[in-house]
Amino acid sequence: MLTGAVLQVAAAEPIDAFDVATIQQQITELQGTLDRLQIELARRVRSFDDRAGYRLDGHSSTTSFLRDRARMTGGRAKRTLMEAKALAAMPATSTLVAHGELSLDQARVLIRARQQQPAAFDRDEDFLTEVARDTRFVSHFSTAVAHWTHAVAEPPTPDEDHEKRALHVSRTWEGMVRIDGWLDAEAGEILLRALDSVMAPPAPGDIRSASQRRADALVDLVSGRARSRVPEIVVHVGDDRMVGKAESSDGFVIDDARLSRLVCDCTLHRVVFGTDRQPIDVGRRHRLVTGSQRRALAARDRGCRFPGCDRPANWTDAHHIVHWIGGGRTDLHNLILLCRHHHVLVHDGGWMLTGTAEHFEVRRPDGSVLDGERRSVRKRVA
Repeated sequence: MLTGAVLQVAAAEPIDAFDVATIQQQITELQGTLDRLQIELARRVRSFDDRAGYRLDGHSSTTSFLRDRARMTGGRAKRTLMEAKALAAMPATSTLVAHGELSLDQARVLIRARQQQPAAFDRDEDFLTEVARDTRFVSHFSTAVAHWTHAVAEPPTPDEDHEKRALHVSRTWEGMVRIDGWLDAEAGEILLRALDSVMAPPAPGDIRSASQRRADALVDLVSGRARSRVPEIVVHVGDDRMVGKAESSDGFVIDDARLSRLVCDCTLHRVVFGTDRQPIDVGRRHRLVTGSQRRALAARDRGCRFPGCDRPANWTDAHHIVHWIGGGRTDLHNLILLCRHHHVLVHDGGWMLTGTAEHFEVRRPDGSVLDGERRSVRKRVA
């Protein structure tokens, strides 16, 4: 193959003799060439795997062969084989990368999209690759694809992601503590925003890495040395109603159900877009539940107000009985505390609360009244 000869010529070139503009052009050309070579590698890896070529030298699998002969890590070998198989089923994507019109990183975004929504992707691949060609930054393209994924996905069942949550904390032999886990999108957004709120930009002379500053921020939060700001959410809407998908301040897509829960106790920024996707109104920020209101709610409700629940106040969210999106006021008469489980039931599970904080009624999804009574604040705190 000519690859080796081309690389020898390139390596012999006196880099410092080139002007910066020439090097700039060469960088983009070389990266495009690497992406196209990756497509060729993928084609060969897929064919090699389909024909069990790894048996030629007695390997047990293609990943075993790649680890040995290509000196890949196990993770990279598995990823290479996975991408090779995926791209074989994505003809438009593979062709565009091979022709230098898409980057490999854009193709990887599309691979993840196909893994999540295979039937919809096969239908919309031409549309998505067209979006990719018109989008310079991969992060912007990832956000666009996330919107597409939410649009074509079946509505999730209540608590589906929440049930996957896990947090592992273990002490190592050296005395360190290792933390690992999963949070649903809503809880993760709260954590990320809390960490961001106490992670100031590094001061001059601060040599800590980003991960070290994040670890310090977590300790500051749990020790009480620092207090986080409430989450900030950017809502993109087409008119004066809260409809459509929302994005966090870093572009992560939040579906409608999670949005309706989060805006009960967050800082909200509304951005209204016209038909040309230009912002026509940037609303003021609404701090929905203040610190003093939160303390008053905890003192009044003592915990979750849902009938039969005894979770304490520090396990709860502030909930609008008449939702803020629907015109409900942010005052104590319209606010109660609900634990996360019951907050999800009210927003996602079809349960309804009506009345005021002093005297409200709980209805099941079938319309029947829970316990056959109206809940009074006096009963809860007596």
